[in-house]
Amino acid sequence: MSTDSNQITMFTKNSNNLFVSSSHVQFIPRRMKKRNLFVKCLGVFAVILATGLAVFGQAPTISPLTPTSLTGFSACQGTASSTQTVSVSGSDLTANLVVNAPSGYHVSLSPSTGFSNTVSIAPTSGTVNATTVYVRINASAPAANIIGNLTVSSTGAANETASLSGTVNALPSLTITNPASSCSAVDITSSAVNNSSSLTLSYWTNSSATSSLANPSAVSTTGTYYIKGVDVNGCSVIEPVVVTVSASITGVSLSLGDRPCGATASGTATVNVTGGTPTSYSWTRNGVTYAASPSNAPTNL
Repeated sequence: MSTDSNQITMFTKNSNNLFVSSSHVQFIPRRMKKRNLFVKCLGVFAVILATGLAVFGQAPTISPLTPTSLTGFSACQGTASSTQTVSVSGSDLTANLVVNAPSGYHVSLSPSTGFSNTVSIAPTSGTVNATTVYVRINASAPAANIIGNLTVSSTGAANETASLSGTVNALPSLTITNPASSCSAVDITSSAVNNSSSLTLSYWTNSSATSSLANPSAVSTTGTYYIKGVDVNGCSVIEPVVVTVSASITGVSLSLGDRPCGATASGTATVNVTGGTPTSYSWTRNGVTYAASPSNAPTNL
C-alpha cells in the first residue's frame, strides 16, 4: 500500500509472487468535503437567480400608469366633470387588475356609462394589455378642491398610482321677487324681479330651460316662467317667477234699483264691469272720494 495526499493505492500478490496495484481509493479530507458542499449549494442558488426565478415563475407586475398625473378636472356642484383617461397594464398576474378611485372621483372602462368607485380587469394568461380607464369627478362631490391618488393593485404585485386634482364649483345664487299683478304686460327682466347683476340671465317657459320665452320684457299671459343665471365658471341656477296679468276693464256702468222719495227712503245701485275683474271700487259724493273692495260694498251713498 502507498499513499499520497488525496489517494491510497492497494497492492496484492499475483500468481508469480509479484506485487501489483489492485485498486485506488480517493481520500477526501473532512474539511474539503464541507467546503465542496458549500460551493455546490451556492452554485444551485446562483442558477436559480440567473434564470429569473425559473423554478418559481415571474413575480406579478403592474406597469407604471400612463400618465402618472391628471389635472384640471372641473365641475359644477351636482354635475359630473368631463372625463380624462389613464392607461393601465400588467404581466404575470395571478388575479384581476383592480383600479380604485379616490374620494370624489369615479372610474369606468366606458367613456359614458358604468362609472363607479372601482373597476376590475381580468388578465388573459396572466397579462392585461394596455387598457384605457376613464376618470371623472362624480356628481355627488362637494364644492371644493378634489385631490387624491388613483390606485391600481393586484395580488402579489406592487401598487401603481396616478395623482388626480380638480375643482367642484358652487352653484350661483339667484333671488326672484314675483312682480305685482298687473293689467298690462309685465317685464320680468327688471331688476325688481331678479337681484343679480353678476350672472348672465336667460328666460324660459319650462323648468329645464329648453323652451325659450319669446318676449320676457313684455309678458302678457298669466303663468309661471323661469329665469336661468350662469356665472363665470359656467355653473347655472334656474328659478321660477310667477306672473299675473289681469284682463283690462273696458267699461263700467251703473244701474239703479228702487228710487223711493223721502228723507228715510233707501234704494239700490249696481255697478256693472266689462272686460276684467275689479279688485276695488271708488266713488265721490259731495266732492269726497270713498273706496271699498267688492266684498265690502259701500252703503249710505
